[in-house]
Amino acid sequence: MFAMAEADGKMSNDELITIVTMKNIFKNYSEQNIIQLYKEYQTRFADKTFTDIVITMVKHIPSELHMGTLSLLADVAVTDFDVDIQESTLFSIVANTMRVSDTALKTILISSLSKRLLLEVGEQH
Repeated sequence: MFAMAEADGKMSNDELITIVTMKNIFKNYSEQNIIQLYKEYQTRFADKTFTDIVITMVKHIPSELHMGTLSLLADVAVTDFDVDIQESTLFSIVANTMRVSDTALKTILISSLSKRLLLEVGEQH
């Protein structure tokens, strides 16, 4: 998730907030612990390419969790309502490494975008 948030060069505050508030993923982590995880990620993967990070990630995620993982990554990518070319490319690398079809990938992105839009509309009312 951190790598996806940094796809366009840096993690925005909204992307960090999206990650921190993923309570179903970080059940036993405080905000400070998640920030610490991010710092550890930066140190551990500083000299790695995104493909290296993806290969490491996929090795540790059972195949039955791949679609859920892609959904979480999509939630981060659509935070600003703009999946730019870097995010799209990185998302495709993850999906290809997980052997997920382009159709499934597009469906996940549309689903995440729809959720984000509903949240945004809800916040305005």
